[in-house]
Amino acid sequence: MRFVNVQYVFALAAMMLPGCSSGDNGLAEVTGRVTLNGRAVPASVVFQPVDESGKTRGRASSAYSDEAGEFRLAYSAEKNGAELGLHQVQIEVSRRPGDKSINQAMKSTKESQLTRQVSSGKNRFQFALSY
Repeated sequence: MRFVNVQYVFALAAMMLPGCSSGDNGLAEVTGRVTLNGRAVPASVVFQPVDESGKTRGRASSAYSDEAGEFRLAYSAEKNGAELGLHQVQIEVSRRPGDKSINQAMKSTKESQLTRQVSSGKNRFQFALSY
């Protein structure tokens, strides 16, 4: 009896699915920094691809910024980056003990329509939030 490498079978099947390939899926590196009122903050950052009408398409990429506000988007567990094209950006600032104004900042960030264009190569975005 001959055994088949299961990982090989799954990889081959994934390449044959529509829209899937073993290539980079049109991904580009995306890094950046989030600040709130001029101070670096830890935050959740999500880039959701959208078409010109604002309708979502493709897979979102996400990251958590560190204490210095720095982030690097992940497309999947194995790949960093985001799909090329226009993205709607959502940022949720992490709560800080004793910061009574953070809820308003989070509300205004969620309601804003942040968009960014991801181009091939390296992309770096600064998000200077305020309340």
